[in-house]
Amino acid sequence: MIDNKKLAVIIPCYNEEERIYETVKKIDNYLKRYISNYEIVVYDDGSLRPCNDIKATVYYSSVNSGKGFAVRQALKNTEADYYLITDADLSTPISELSKLMRVEDDIDLISGSRYCDDSTVTIKQSMLRRIYSRTFNRMIRIMFKIKIRDTQIGFKLLNRKARDVYIKFGFTNRYCYDVEMYLIMRENGLSAVEKGVIWNDEKPQSFTKHIPDMLVGLLKIKWRQIAGYYNDRINKNGGEVIMETSLKERLAEH
Repeated sequence: MIDNKKLAVIIPCYNEEERIYETVKKIDNYLKRYISNYEIVVYDDGSLRPCNDIKATVYYSSVNSGKGFAVRQALKNTEADYYLITDADLSTPISELSKLMRVEDDIDLISGSRYCDDSTVTIKQSMLRRIYSRTFNRMIRIMFKIKIRDTQIGFKLLNRKARDVYIKFGFTNRYCYDVEMYLIMRENGLSAVEKGVIWNDEKPQSFTKHIPDMLVGLLKIKWRQIAGYYNDRINKNGGEVIMETSLKERLAEH
């Protein structure tokens, strides 16, 4: 798929100073064996101790604005043909990139998944978390008609077209930014598929306290969809979406 084209690996991080060095090292060691043209990009989203002395392009934010914000800013500031978004903990090993690269060239967004027949989950989540996750994903499929079953995994490969469309229409800074990403693909006629990968969450984070914020996030995304903010149906001006700054700030999650 990638051949001689450039791949950018996007790593949003917040307070990951203890493992970001090893993460970048693992990614670099893998990529240099198989890809001739690549760039590793770390977006430090307001960490208390900034990421320093790592072999990557690093962008810094003075305040924590959220994972969705970090992903969009890194994408905006990086020129490449393909973009891999991955988490700083490498819950999905970088070697799983090879599986995404084997998918057809005309697919715009390829997502790793824990729920495909060929997925491998090496450390199981708690029963409560699995029930919540499946319920949440079912709700997403009903609300937005998105066929992707695992919207929350942090391992996604986008082509240039998908990147451009996402940064043009993306609003969500924190919770459910990836749901919004899949919706933007669908609203603009781009393709998205999922592929089973290895997933290993060694240090699971508490999720119950975020449930209200995630539900509010879904409602905001639904409102924007109904209002037509995820494509060029409104506020057209030479093909660009024009939106008042104050309105965009109100719609964005801080």
